[in-house]
Amino acid sequence: MTRQAVTKPLAVLEAANLVVARKRGREKLRHLDPVPIREIAERWIGQYERSRVPALADLKRSLEEADQPERRATGEEAKPLAATRRKTPMAESRFLYVTYIRTIPEKLWEALTKLEFTRTCWFGTHQESDWQKGASWKLVFADGRVADTGKILEIDPPRLLVLGWRHQLMQELRDEAETRFRFELEPEEAWVKFTVRHEADGPNTVIDAVSNGWPRLLSSLKSRLETGQGLPRTDRLPGR
Repeated sequence: MTRQAVTKPLAVLEAANLVVARKRGREKLRHLDPVPIREIAERWIGQYERSRVPALADLKRSLEEADQPERRATGEEAKPLAATRRKTPMAESRFLYVTYIRTIPEKLWEALTKLEFTRTCWFGTHQESDWQKGASWKLVFADGRVADTGKILEIDPPRLLVLGWRHQLMQELRDEAETRFRFELEPEEAWVKFTVRHEADGPNTVIDAVSNGWPRLLSSLKSRLETGQGLPRTDRLPGR
């Protein structure tokens, strides 16, 4: 395969924000970013699929259960349903999210750090910190429970924020090693390129957990800044 045959499709994927390019010395590394597809699914498709998915799951279960007596009648060994399920994958060590928001860095920074704004987009939580390098940091629910704590490792408003992050609520996550969380804001004409990284030194279930929540929260943040209104039900915990 020629170099040109590879670079053309990559250019298309980069333009669609599905591939993120990063330079490291003389190398140019590219990483797949599935978040934009997930955003489309959550914002436009998910509302129509919520009722279909349980129905399809019931159909699958019914067909598999009906197939068991038929296999026994033909002498074929019948496997339990549990054996057909996917094994739990290994915990991830890195979460990456890149999006573009029509705003300016100062407004995005304020949205990321001000109590009044985060409460409307981050499940009703707010952050507490002096926002200085070395200062403590914590994420607090409206009822006073502390969800996460950490320390500010780097800060350069309105461009960069790096936190040491440790979960405090669920025991299985509290026992995990500390992770690193990073916001990067880069102005590009009328947009801000907003990059979020949450990383660990090795497989870490905290990364798995936040990977499910961050896309929805950050999509709500983008909607709030661009339209004045966040996504539905991101101002409180799910189920409340």
